[in-house]
Amino acid sequence: MMLTNIFYEGGVRKLTGYLMSQGHKRILGVFQVDDHQGTGRMLGYIQAYQEHTSIDFENNILMYQSNDNPQKVLDRIKEHLNSANPPTAIVCYNDQLAISVIEVVKSMGLSIPEDISITGFDDYEISKYITPSITTMTHAKEQMGLDAAKLLVNLMEGEKGESIVYEPEIVVRDSVKRIED
Repeated sequence: MMLTNIFYEGGVRKLTGYLMSQGHKRILGVFQVDDHQGTGRMLGYIQAYQEHTSIDFENNILMYQSNDNPQKVLDRIKEHLNSANPPTAIVCYNDQLAISVIEVVKSMGLSIPEDISITGFDDYEISKYITPSITTMTHAKEQMGLDAAKLLVNLMEGEKGESIVYEPEIVVRDSVKRIED
């Protein structure tokens, strides 16, 4: 059992496509690119724009690495929000980043989702309790743990292991607003 980029690509492709279905075209993708998850999620973001060629020129990607200063990453997001043509939505690498972005957006006097929609990934437990609650993608952490233990027992008993594909699901909450052209 291994979580491949297909999980991460598919999840963010689905999440970005959801934002597009809600009328968003200028979507800022913010991805940590020094890990497997981040590069997969960024690829999913790119794939969503490839599937929507009429708006593919309106995307923008902000990449960072795990050892980057978090405040500098948030300052770069502020620059995008203060630009002449700011994004209408942000796809964050994970829910933890989305929570920080929500704080930054509020500190700028903007409202979520009225001024900007924000999404995360991982369905971090606290993401449903903050205001606004975060639209996110599920991450089958518990099921993966159960399946990994079962696989390990099966392998120790000489049985063959099977590959498992987990399909992430979108969790629609309050941080996304439909916009009209």
